[in-house]
Amino acid sequence: METVIKQIATAMVCVVTIFLAQSPAQTPVSAPDSVGKAWISRAEAATKKLASPGLDKCDKGVEVAFQHSIESASGKQRSFDLQIEIDGQTMVSYYSYAGQRLTAFVLVELPPGWLAVQNADSKTLNILVEGSNCTFDVCTSDPFATGPCTEKRTR
Repeated sequence: METVIKQIATAMVCVVTIFLAQSPAQTPVSAPDSVGKAWISRAEAATKKLASPGLDKCDKGVEVAFQHSIESASGKQRSFDLQIEIDGQTMVSYYSYAGQRLTAFVLVELPPGWLAVQNADSKTLNILVEGSNCTFDVCTSDPFATGPCTEKRTR
């Protein structure tokens, strides 16, 4: 089973890599749009947060990932890749946009022993990191949420 999961993850990485490699390179825009500005702002917030005491391994891994997010673009499609490293293991994910609209969160690679849990009525993905004594949340609908998503309660 673990081999099958690794093969699927490897295939997904290959497909994304091939897609991005075939995309024409986009030159950096001198004045970023609102999405680009939001990612720059999140990177700056990560730098400030990393300078403060009291962060556990997971908090540090998430903040470093946002500090060093990688933008890939092709036409109006673009993504911001996050590589969250904790204890030498790396989770790879990205947020995808069409123009200014967030279209997807993609979990590309989850290290062995890590567990991703999402309640059916939630947009928060909780990552349990085996052997590190920490967990972290990823808001799949809002990359700038620090921690779980703000959930709308229905009655």
